Amino acid sequence: MPKLSRILAVAAVVSSLAIPSALSAQVVSHKVPVKKPVIHSVKKTTPVKVTPKKVTTKKVTPPVKKPKAVTMPKNGVNGTASAINGTSITLTNASGTVYLIDASQAKLMQGMGSSGLSLSNVQVGDKLMIMGTMSGTTVIAKSINDQSFEGRNIFSGSVTVINGSTLSVTGRNKAAYSIDASSAVIITGMATGTTSNISAVKVGDQVTAVGTLNGTSVTATAIRDMGKFQRGGMLGQWGNRKNPNIK
Repeated sequence: MPKLSRILAVAAVVSSLAIPSALSAQVVSHKVPVKKPVIHSVKKTTPVKVTPKKVTTKKVTPPVKKPKAVTMPKNGVNGTASAINGTSITLTNASGTVYLIDASQAKLMQGMGSSGLSLSNVQVGDKLMIMGTMSGTTVIAKSINDQSFEGRNIFSGSVTVINGSTLSVTGRNKAAYSIDASSAVIITGMATGTTSNISAVKVGDQVTAVGTLNGTSVTATAIRDMGKFQRGGMLGQWGNRKNPNIK
């Protein structure tokens, strides 16, 4: 039985090489640990609120141009008549400077430049504009414009009756004036006009008289005859000038 003996011998060798039971149990029962996956928590973030920067626009105010002061030319002066002595006028300007005006050769005008006045029409307190030759505070006047004259000496209206050299004139408020034109300079037309006489004045004409009022009677020194025209137009403005005596 040589074959059997060899099998038993091999079995004995295998048996001697066998793993002890305890170690075998450990080996068998040892479990390979399962590595749990690491769960990373995501941190909740709060969104940052971005507030847009407020853009402010600076308001730029353009500089206000101051009106230029009205200055008289070097050969002129204006002010208030503080005294009148014959052909000499004492004039005080806005800054208090006193001028002596020689009016012996001056042409007298009123308002917008209409002539027909004399030095006797100028009164203390009148606002005057003087043009002439200046030497310090002395002025030899070539022209004197009385800017206060109109307010007390101008009368406008429509001619309703002509009786010789007397004109009956009715103003805008129906007030009637009797105008003595016997000593008046008669001027027809606008601007400088043309010197005429009382026969050129017609009923219905619009006239403006310069003179002295006494009640409802006016002693005229100058009369401007504008002819017939409708109020409100270019010519009509002549009869609508703003002063207390224009009716």
